[in-house]
Amino acid sequence: MDAAPALDAPLRAATADPALPPLTPELRRVDLRAPSPREALVGLGGLLALGAAFALGAPRPSFQLGGFLVSILGAMVFTGPTLIVLHPAWGHTAPADALLRTLSWSLVRTGRLALALSPLALLFVAAGTTLRVVFMTTWLGVAALGSWSTFRALVAVECRAVGRDTWSATPLFLGWTALTALVALVLLGSWYKVAP
Repeated sequence: MDAAPALDAPLRAATADPALPPLTPELRRVDLRAPSPREALVGLGGLLALGAAFALGAPRPSFQLGGFLVSILGAMVFTGPTLIVLHPAWGHTAPADALLRTLSWSLVRTGRLALALSPLALLFVAAGTTLRVVFMTTWLGVAALGSWSTFRALVAVECRAVGRDTWSATPLFLGWTALTALVALVLLGSWYKVAP
């Protein structure tokens, strides 16, 4: 993207080393822009669409939709600030705004994936497939792919901040990804446990 070099400037300024090697194409593909309002709406709309697809076949549609959204969005809200605080405390380089944009993009990409799966979910519901099995399988798939995509993007942002390939922040990012998945599962379980 044309804006990528300009966005690299504050990241690479953290090291200010003219001898840094050029960034690889893999790192160049990481988008450092903040999602536009349209892109954010598409991501949120995708999560709503997939949740609504399952809600149509549920005894309580609004409750089913709420559980899907609360588990995914709530996990990011609860664990995102933890990552932002711990990242510099552990001596890593990428600035907080770059991490925040990366997390925003992870929600957008997860929403796009959910949007693509919505028609398939509708077919399963229409065919009378056991709703809970399909719901949990799809939820786990979306969560797993979203988590993996987020992890790779965070590693790439750290590499861009340093100006070279580095795995120094990998333990932190892996731990945060696992924590986010655990929080999402706990939120989903708690949502159904308090079912009226």
